[in-house]
Amino acid sequence: MIGLQEIISKTEPQRSAIERYMDTHNSYDPSEISLYAGIKRSMQREIRESIRQIPLAHMIREFLIDGLAGAGYLIPTKLADIFFTAAEPIDLAPLVSAEMINGWPGGDLTIDIPERYSLSASYTASGGERPLRTPTTSQATISPVQFSAALVADSSMLEDSQYNLTEWYAKIAAQSIAMQSNDLLLADIKASADGVGTQNSGNAGAGTTLASHVLGAVDSVGQDRWSADTLIITPEAWEDAVGYGVVVAAANYWIHPIGVGMTPVAKGFDAKYQMLDVAFNTSPELHASTDVRGAAFLGCVSLILDRSAAVITGRKRWMLMENYSDPVKDLAGLVVSCRQASITPYNDASFELTET
Repeated sequence: MIGLQEIISKTEPQRSAIERYMDTHNSYDPSEISLYAGIKRSMQREIRESIRQIPLAHMIREFLIDGLAGAGYLIPTKLADIFFTAAEPIDLAPLVSAEMINGWPGGDLTIDIPERYSLSASYTASGGERPLRTPTTSQATISPVQFSAALVADSSMLEDSQYNLTEWYAKIAAQSIAMQSNDLLLADIKASADGVGTQNSGNAGAGTTLASHVLGAVDSVGQDRWSADTLIITPEAWEDAVGYGVVVAAANYWIHPIGVGMTPVAKGFDAKYQMLDVAFNTSPELHASTDVRGAAFLGCVSLILDRSAAVITGRKRWMLMENYSDPVKDLAGLVVSCRQASITPYNDASFELTET
């Protein structure tokens, strides 16, 4: 780890570029302007790890109280790191999307979706002419929806130099962004109305999802020639009956009573259930609309899908810091802004399982 003074000495042109960008755009976009641009990789790693370990409040105090010249324009990079790190563990889109498309010219993005069977390969004789084949396609359009979160709910929360809590506020803002992203993603998967085929669906029991229901969904997806590998489920549905008898054996492993040995959990997921990587989520999209906040989830929805084909997510922007030109004074008015939408290229690559 290196100190602030050394980081400042190694990033003068990058910090100047960040200052110009923020002055011009009244925002900071980590995908557009970077503290690490033009710095050799070994030094990038050292600076990145150091910024991650230095508390945000320390940076602010060094700039405001000790007058450390240049420390202020390290703050946007520190905030970006906090936002991305806090959002990642609960951000479903990169975990379950077949593709993540980040940024593109224009507004909406239209994608051609080939009908699978029209792409089937053909046998040809050796030396023979290769047949030309034009696939049958459908189109789906990613139309990003804008959503945002304030860094702090009220500017008075930062009065009296209470900067120790700023990092916590940033984490909460990032988590709220990730949860809103999850709501949009899950609603699009449930609708599955964009691409080829018809989504599989069925009912579980009255307030109870059984393992047999989940495995039946796997079979239905398989009947459409997809291989289900992902289960998105509420903790309520899992603990009620699906996960019965599945116990933790060691860190990042689960052991199945019917199996021998341990099954590793895929990175980013919470459990492994037979062939399915399991992600727990408590989005309102995964329980009945009649379930009020704070009440038990009485009517859970589970999604079983082949994540190589079920959903594509486009993010026009992610964690853009708006209303932000001064790295410290503007913290009270800073808004984190995103634009996202998903499409389901192959509707039949998923199954919506709903408790009655």
